[in-house]
Amino acid sequence: MKRRLFLKGSTGVLAGGVVAASQARGQSSISSIRSVTRLFDPSGWPPNAGIHDIILSNGASICLLGDAMSNRFAVAATTAAGEPLWQYELPKGKYMSLGTTAGGSSVTIHALQYPAPDKRNHLNCILGLDPASGNIAILGSMGRPEGTSGSRLSFVGDSLLARVVNGQFEIWKVDADITLYAKPIIGVEGRNAHIDLVSADSVAITAGDAAKLSVVSLSSAGVSDYVLQSPEIDHAKSLAQTIYARSGMDPQKVPLPTVWATGSDRKGLVYTILSPIETHKPAQMVTISQTGIVQNAGSYQFPAVGAGYGPPILVLVRGSELGIVFGFGNVAWYAS
Repeated sequence: MKRRLFLKGSTGVLAGGVVAASQARGQSSISSIRSVTRLFDPSGWPPNAGIHDIILSNGASICLLGDAMSNRFAVAATTAAGEPLWQYELPKGKYMSLGTTAGGSSVTIHALQYPAPDKRNHLNCILGLDPASGNIAILGSMGRPEGTSGSRLSFVGDSLLARVVNGQFEIWKVDADITLYAKPIIGVEGRNAHIDLVSADSVAITAGDAAKLSVVSLSSAGVSDYVLQSPEIDHAKSLAQTIYARSGMDPQKVPLPTVWATGSDRKGLVYTILSPIETHKPAQMVTISQTGIVQNAGSYQFPAVGAGYGPPILVLVRGSELGIVFGFGNVAWYAS
């Protein structure tokens, strides 16, 4: 999951990847919103408090929310129907992502800066949050963050976290401490990549430019690479070039990723929202199998621009329903 810039260009508003453009999209089915749920109780939070990470565990949606400007964060859990289970505000610090341990009975938090009760300022550490009490314990340190060593960790299964650092894919195991689960895998592209657990033993790394899918086996630490190709990906890249030409934007300074948001059904498919997303038009979704096959998954109607939802950041798949998580905490649900 990536945080995106909100910009204005001469073609209209480029807001989290939503752009004005006239190029027509190929015909596909359009899914409308069936219901909307919330991931946290917004009471007492500023309007710009957003979702920084979300995981699914034992039927619950658990999110890390916060306002990075004020270093104010919380962790909240809701049921599949959007009913609140619990919500705990964290000590003011810098927090990045979530995971679980002990079969989901404890929530892990990757903190770049955590002011502990002992007055020490802990850097780049993994915390354990007890959902029953809200108590926090320090489980381990990943060392002082220097350069990319503080890179974001992604949840890839109970007690397992993963990240891409300097072309290496690392899997970490969280228990009483945090240790490398396997030898780092060399040659994995991580810039703007999306990491998803696609099955009990497989992690998919989807390149932000939709050029490649890398699938890593958790049991063997082996990796398979696949080139991604489809008319939908070609259209998204063509649309981005049109926007650059019309606006005069520099693609080096304002990169438009082809893959905007992803999510897995845990049955071998990565659901992928392609970017750019045209204002007032449905967003294109594709599925990518863990063998690199790309298929059109239809188009999805988004809430109106300016409705206060923010950009799409994650795809959730629950049975026959598909949810798109938006940056300010709403989940729009569709029939998948």
